[in-house]
Amino acid sequence: MSTSPSDAKDSHNKHTASPQKSSVRSLLLLLVATSALLVFIVGVGDFRRKQNAIAQMEWHCGTYTSRMGDTGTLPLNFEPDIAVSRRLRMLKVFWLTREDARALRGISDKIIVAYTAPIPRALAANGRAVAYFKDGAFTAAWLEPDAFDKHLKKQQDAIRALAAASGG
Repeated sequence: MSTSPSDAKDSHNKHTASPQKSSVRSLLLLLVATSALLVFIVGVGDFRRKQNAIAQMEWHCGTYTSRMGDTGTLPLNFEPDIAVSRRLRMLKVFWLTREDARALRGISDKIIVAYTAPIPRALAANGRAVAYFKDGAFTAAWLEPDAFDKHLKKQQDAIRALAAASGG
């Protein structure tokens, strides 16, 4: 059984994609690969933003622990004692006032003593790094907006109730 040159050419054309189809296939592969790389890069950025915020809050927790001493009592001063030049390179942090800290001394619930401004993330839920005080120890954690708002409202309600009970 011999094949003619035209049969061989037809057979070759059936198994070889046209240059146009090959270009479309290459373009689609390039788009998929680029999209996957972009998602990976943005995901790593989200992860690092969260980890950097928590690490900064852990640094604050260490500072607060040194202010506490051996008593295990909630300190009254949470304002960072750092140079302005360094503070400009750090995330914005809000902290408990002296009056609120004084009112919350002795309660058994977790107390948010400091928190960052909201940290936006592209592929995961936004949130904040927070510093908690409970049972004589400080811990850093990540809270998503709903959990943060709920905890802060509960804490502010406790401050108001304690102030009302003390006649303030």
